[in-house]
Amino acid sequence: MLKKYRDIYAGALLLTFGIFFLITARLLPTNADTLVDPGTMPTLMGSLLSLLGVIILWQGMQAVLHRLPERENAAVHKHYSLLICSLLLLFFYILLWQRIGFLVMTVLYLFAQTSIFCPKSRRSRRRLILFAAIALVTTALIWVIFSVGFHLTLPRGVLG
Repeated sequence: MLKKYRDIYAGALLLTFGIFFLITARLLPTNADTLVDPGTMPTLMGSLLSLLGVIILWQGMQAVLHRLPERENAAVHKHYSLLICSLLLLFFYILLWQRIGFLVMTVLYLFAQTSIFCPKSRRSRRRLILFAAIALVTTALIWVIFSVGFHLTLPRGVLG
C-alpha cells in the first residue's frame, strides 16, 4: 500500500523543500546594485525543486488514479533514498551556511554529495581524496567568481 503512493510522497517532499527554499531566499539580504544577489541561487533551486515536485506528484497521482502497474525495483527505492539524503544535505548546508561560513560548508557539502552518489563498490581512499580536491577547487572557483567577479560578500562564519 505504501509503495503505491511513494511518488506522491516524494513529490510532496520535493515541493515542500522547494517552497521552503523560496521562502528562505526572500529572507536573505538583497543587493540592488547587481543582477545576482545572495538569494538568486536559493530562489533558482527552490523553483526547480518545486517544479520537479509538482511533476513527480502529478505522475504519482496519475499512476494511482489510472492504476498503472507498480515498478517493483530495488534500484528505484535506492534512488529515492539518495534523493532524500541529498535533500537533507542541502537542508543542513543552507541551515549552517551563515554560521559556519561559505568556504567550510561548501567544501563539506560538495564532498558529502560526491561521496553519496559514488557507488560503494567504487569508493576508495584515492577517490575520496579526489572528491576532496574537487570540493576544494570548486569552492575556491565559486568564491572567486562571486566575491571578485560579482562583488558579493559571502558568509565568512568561523573563518571571519
